[in-house]
Amino acid sequence: MKVTHVRSDEIYRKIMEAPIEKKNDIYRYELMMPFKGKWDCYRVPMKAAALNGYDAIMASSMLGHIAPTKVDYSQKANIESISPDLLWSSCEQSIRKSLECFISNGISLPTQEYLFTILLANAESPYISLNEGYCGDGVFRATFLQGLFRMNTL
Repeated sequence: MKVTHVRSDEIYRKIMEAPIEKKNDIYRYELMMPFKGKWDCYRVPMKAAALNGYDAIMASSMLGHIAPTKVDYSQKANIESISPDLLWSSCEQSIRKSLECFISNGISLPTQEYLFTILLANAESPYISLNEGYCGDGVFRATFLQGLFRMNTL
């Protein structure tokens, strides 16, 4: 089984340093595009047909993730909190352990490749408030998995 990650901390740093007009495309093509299969399942286009139309960025924001245009130096501490290599290896180990539980109970997995990332939550999102600081989803379909992590929303 193959479990890999998209290092969102590196991409968020790039977004943080980018001019406002580049932030959405970095988020869309570097952070969301690896999960295109997920967005396709939801029938969400990667890029909207019209300006400010429905796309992966809007859908991601609706799920409680921070909008790329809000990723600036005020998010530096949050980005640093998802940067330790130990966090990423612990996430991978947790995913492997969870998948092994299925296998050890005779449940065959439909795929052998899993991809995950860690996304920053939008502290102002009602969705985040209702879910006590949690956002994200876990998807075991095709070759993707997006992590569920509690972010400090204070």
